[in-house]
Amino acid sequence: MIRVFLFFLLFSLSASGADRIVSLSPALSELLFYLGAKNRVVGVSNYCTAKECKGKVKVGGIVNPNVEAVLSLKPDLILCTTMTPERVCNLFRKFGVKVLRIRLVSLEDLKVALKELSREVGAKEKGEPLVRLLRERAGELKSCLKGKKVVVLLSLKPPIVAGRDSYIGELLSTAGAKVIPSGTFLPVSYEFLINSKADLLISFCGCLKGLKCVDLSKEKELFFHLSPLLIKGLGVLRRRVCLKG
Repeated sequence: MIRVFLFFLLFSLSASGADRIVSLSPALSELLFYLGAKNRVVGVSNYCTAKECKGKVKVGGIVNPNVEAVLSLKPDLILCTTMTPERVCNLFRKFGVKVLRIRLVSLEDLKVALKELSREVGAKEKGEPLVRLLRERAGELKSCLKGKKVVVLLSLKPPIVAGRDSYIGELLSTAGAKVIPSGTFLPVSYEFLINSKADLLISFCGCLKGLKCVDLSKEKELFFHLSPLLIKGLGVLRRRVCLKG
């Protein structure tokens, strides 16, 4: 009887997952909150602005976190994306801390990330339902985007766009848009933007003369993270493009 009790005790402890998590990515922080793991997060990057981050220790940037600040929190798991250099992740590993470096570029990446995070915190896996909901919300834009050539401008200095194979491009493609160029997140020339002959420029940094544009500068935080915030962002985009609100 004692052996059975010990077995279930050890199983429950192992299933509970990491208890002290430091997240170096706003997107990963938001995914953890989505999974109900707010109380397990002890530190976040300086760029984590979600309301759940209030009171969490800030540990520096995404690319250059404060190593001492991170280690002082005694984490049993550090989460980062591919924006954090591998050498930084390896440094934390040398101190014996488990590090997950997660790619967040496409919708498939989102499913994989949620599967990994769910396992780490002992939560129910929600990747498929979230991606399905995002695609449904994007589908509501079909009436005004289907067949239109679209460019998504992330920054102007330097010009960087979200291409067809990025999560933003995938969602707009679900709505029937022809997102150009192909690729994920890539630099382009100013001439490309002007000569693209796009039917619509979706910009997070202001509009360009000569192109029909919807300016989402004030709402960029809803789109720049591959997280549940995109649901709200797609709603804003629908109102701005389809309903002219």
